[in-house]
Amino acid sequence: PDLLEEYLFETVSLLNCAMSSMPDDERQALAKMNLRAGLKASKNAAFETAVVYFNSGRELLDYSWKVDHDTMLQLCSEEVNARFVSNEGLDTMNRLIYDVLSQPIPLRDKFKVTEVKVKSALAAGNLQESLDTALEFCRKLGLPAPKNKPVSTFIILKEYYRTKRVLGNRDAEQTASLPELSDEQIIMGQEMMRHSTTACLLSQPTLLPIIISIMIRSFVKFGISASSCDGFACFGLVLCGFFRDLNKGREMAKAV
Repeated sequence: PDLLEEYLFETVSLLNCAMSSMPDDERQALAKMNLRAGLKASKNAAFETAVVYFNSGRELLDYSWKVDHDTMLQLCSEEVNARFVSNEGLDTMNRLIYDVLSQPIPLRDKFKVTEVKVKSALAAGNLQESLDTALEFCRKLGLPAPKNKPVSTFIILKEYYRTKRVLGNRDAEQTASLPELSDEQIIMGQEMMRHSTTACLLSQPTLLPIIISIMIRSFVKFGISASSCDGFACFGLVLCGFFRDLNKGREMAKAV
């Protein structure tokens, strides 16, 4: 096993040369080896190389979900991410995103490609699509998410004071010491909310305080995750920018 790991790329590349003459069981086994090689290449930031292995893995499965559904899901999801990061074959990336999202699989299995869809739409300047996709995913998770439309000052104030009550008298240190979140579904919702903030700021700025308020209440209710740093920083931004409360904004930023 250690020797195979050391020469994984060379071994898989050589075996791929003979894929056309392999029986089905060997093709399935090699598809998993290509997945392994692609993940290793991605970990080393060699994303263009990873794309080659992920694509070869899909070819070994005859580009079908019927042969090995779980491996195909991983290959497609990881290839989508590698293509986005390397800017390699974006048309294929979009086709794979559509393919995964069309599968009758649990929503959590669609998170990775939806995340890339949100980020790629943002990178392409499709701000409304990026924002809509992120918020819709949160709704499908059963989590609160506002509609993508302008928000009145009254609603912004209402959400702010609601969030202020939830935070109570916690200072920055107490806020940063909230329990760590372990619920996978809530983590995905918080992360998708985080992804929505840039598109929201650029295309629907009055909605930003609402999204941030929802995030902060989620942190207090369920716990903090990797998204919390950005959430608290954005809340500090909202306090300073929308409410001109520089002292509280600086204090909240200390929770990052």
